[in-house]
Amino acid sequence: MYIYSLCVGITLTNLVMIAFLLLILQENRNRVANRLLALFCLNYASIDAYELIVSKNIYDAYPILIETDTLLLLPFGPLVYLYVQAMTQVRFKLQSRQLIHLLPILVYGLWLLPFKLQPMATQIAQFHHWLSDRRTAPLMTIYYSKGIIIGYLISAYWLVHRHQRIVRQVLAALDQNTLQWVKGLIWSLMILYSIWVLNNESWLPNRLYFGLAQVGFSYWLAYFVMNQKAIYTHVTPTISLVSLDQPPSIRYRNSGLTSADVRTLSERVSQFMRSEKPFLDKDLTLTTLADQLSLSPTSLSQVLNEGVGANFYSFVNRHRIEESKHLLVDPTLAHYSILGIAFEAGFNSKSTFNKTFREFTGQSPSDYQKAHRSRLP
Repeated sequence: MYIYSLCVGITLTNLVMIAFLLLILQENRNRVANRLLALFCLNYASIDAYELIVSKNIYDAYPILIETDTLLLLPFGPLVYLYVQAMTQVRFKLQSRQLIHLLPILVYGLWLLPFKLQPMATQIAQFHHWLSDRRTAPLMTIYYSKGIIIGYLISAYWLVHRHQRIVRQVLAALDQNTLQWVKGLIWSLMILYSIWVLNNESWLPNRLYFGLAQVGFSYWLAYFVMNQKAIYTHVTPTISLVSLDQPPSIRYRNSGLTSADVRTLSERVSQFMRSEKPFLDKDLTLTTLADQLSLSPTSLSQVLNEGVGANFYSFVNRHRIEESKHLLVDPTLAHYSILGIAFEAGFNSKSTFNKTFREFTGQSPSDYQKAHRSRLP
């Protein structure tokens, strides 16, 4: 039990430190999302603090604490969901309509109120009766918080999944922009929550592994949240991201472009890419390229998808890869490292360059360079 308490204490400390760092980190960060994730960390830390401080015996002295753990758990899911919303929308702002996510807490509080208005002795007796025979406990205490938390986590997972399709229509650099780690976060939370429930139901009496898992989770979370930058910093709010996930027949149904227009514009866009090389800008997005071409983002998206047959990510990176191929075998750049070539071609990191180059050519940049330089006279 001592080791478990130590693990919970370490997890609690780590979560508070993560929340603090999220609040002070500013550069290239989504501040609203960071604040929401900081609240999530503090909410998780409060649950761990409750685990350390409160035992079943303490309810006899302080019956006001009965079912407090459920009230602490209920913000858990909504905060993850709102974090994903904030990360996957352009210029997301917390507005009054988001207050609806407080409704699960309000509903449970109102349901619990008649119980709390009873004499303390009655509350204690009823609570112990629930503990002695779980079949007598109200279904609300058994299933409500579980349903709310799992429902919100599934919804957040769906948002991330949709975002991963949309982001390729808007950005040329993926890196952490896909939020793949958030899928891992959601799966981890589901597993940890399931183990916690089983522990509380005495189906898994050994809590040591749960404590160790929480410690590992807190360090894993710290690594990813410290590396997660804002996603749509360079995207102007002139396009509905959600519309980009719709089928083309729906997405472009209000477009005034004819098939001939699409063909003409696709040639113009391709010529612009060859002559002006806007892809060398590592921060290039659908909206910034549309501005340079004096097109609306929706029109440019239609031209790329219907005229070129590629999403924005593939279109831009195809040009970057072609540029990098020339740079890799250019004798005047023989002193450049692979990272230097990556920057020159518009990539923002060596890992992204290697991954994208292999995706488009089937080989690494260094292998391509060796194979083609050996053929030069």
